[in-house]
Amino acid sequence: MVEISSGYPKPTKENTTFHNTHILLDIWEQFFKFEDNPGREHVFEAISRIFIDEYEHDPYYRYRIDWFLEQIFASNWEPRRQMQPSSYWKGDVGGVR
Repeated sequence: MVEISSGYPKPTKENTTFHNTHILLDIWEQFFKFEDNPGREHVFEAISRIFIDEYEHDPYYRYRIDWFLEQIFASNWEPRRQMQPSSYWKGDVGGVR
């Protein structure tokens, strides 16, 4: 996955146009402030690059990602459970603020 993502441009607010893409960039930026597991950051960077670039440039994927998120918002999705402090996470370990 890391090799595949290297073919994708690094998305920034300067080279993207959609409002939701900018929200995704902000969320991933926050995520990387909290993620603290050396060796795995490359996988998350690859996931974020592919996800954001596909969302930005391809209406086919953008529509489906939006639909998927709408289903989560409309569901009875349970927030994350408290995790152990040693789970390589620098942010709060409880549910969503």
